Amino acid sequence: MRRILVAGLAVLAVAAALVALWLYRSIDGIVERTIENVGSELLGSEVSVASVDVDLRGGRATVRGLEVANPQVEAISFSGTPAIRFDAIDVAIDHGSLARPPIQLEEVRVAAPFVNLEVMPGDVNLLVLQRNVARARPAEADATAPVEEPRRFRIGAFVTEEGTLRADASGVGRDVRELRLPPLHLGELGGALGATPGELGQRVLEALLARVLAQAAADRVSDLIDKELDQVKEKIGDALRSFLGAEKKKEE
Repeated sequence: MRRILVAGLAVLAVAAALVALWLYRSIDGIVERTIENVGSELLGSEVSVASVDVDLRGGRATVRGLEVANPQVEAISFSGTPAIRFDAIDVAIDHGSLARPPIQLEEVRVAAPFVNLEVMPGDVNLLVLQRNVARARPAEADATAPVEEPRRFRIGAFVTEEGTLRADASGVGRDVRELRLPPLHLGELGGALGATPGELGQRVLEALLARVLAQAAADRVSDLIDKELDQVKEKIGDALRSFLGAEKKKEE
């Protein structure tokens, strides 16, 4: 009986090792599908990633070629240019936290972000995305991830470096301009217990879209954005209302 028990434990140990090895080898694909699935659910528009490189031993990860497609809206034809593009996202991982969740991402840094804002009669592509994110349910987004139970994470700092805002208001008879997109810094996301990819994604996307819309309004890209901004502030939560309020005070 004892020999059978020992043999059974040995089989379980080998099986666990094989599962761990499979997960380690396939983690790039798991992360890629999680970003694409969860992001698409939150934004209501297709999110695609060119490649993911995760090095758990080295405590780093790099996501390349992340794109958010323009939303599809009935009776409005936004262009085929992505609404958002990140050439590279570098992630620093606390290796020690892998064994004791929540997993700590020390820093998530986006290099040279590009945002394509399009104004058409009746709506703006980023306002569509903002509304989608505001009414999204993180739990439903997490359910699309390729793992049954969503992992929990903490982010020490989420940083987007200075980027480019392409403001295309030609659809309403205005110019196409390229504007400076100021950096964005968010600190300590996820709390003590951590947050799921859907919860973190919603928080980051809300802040990013709020920053872009505030910048577009400040640069008078379109009267439509000016009119909608007050409504946006009512829908995107206390944290973002505080952010937009701070931006307004700076302008005054």
